[in-house]
Amino acid sequence: MTDYTTINESLEVTAEKLGDFTPNVFEVFYTRFPEARDYFKKENDPGLEGDMLTEVVYCFFQHLESPGSAKVSIMEMVPHHQFLGIPSEHFIGLFESVVEVVTSVAPDERRELWVECWNNVLSEVTSIAKESAEDPGKFKALSLKNESLCRRV
Repeated sequence: MTDYTTINESLEVTAEKLGDFTPNVFEVFYTRFPEARDYFKKENDPGLEGDMLTEVVYCFFQHLESPGSAKVSIMEMVPHHQFLGIPSEHFIGLFESVVEVVTSVAPDERRELWVECWNNVLSEVTSIAKESAEDPGKFKALSLKNESLCRRV
């Protein structure tokens, strides 16, 4: 079974067990980062939490399908969130919160596999996010390189 298949299976099972698991993810997230609640309240968008969860899940799948594209996307998102006043720890923390919730509902016979797959992809994604947070100028170089490659096509 591939990581993609395992991750997809785990999300399906999580949705079957919890329904919309946005509240579960944000309960974990706000426990770790209570100050982040203020940002979501300030935005006054009741769907923002669900939108952010969707983006995180999309990033995980994008990384599994096209790691290079995911790297560019994540390296763009981190400085964008920093510009909005959201620390990179919060950005990464939302990814970690998703993994915590999904793996917490794993059936006993699948738990080890789910945890391994999720931790692998989490490690890779957070490594990119940390790299971007430490060197935001690197994204600009990647963007210019990709733009140059696109022009050649």
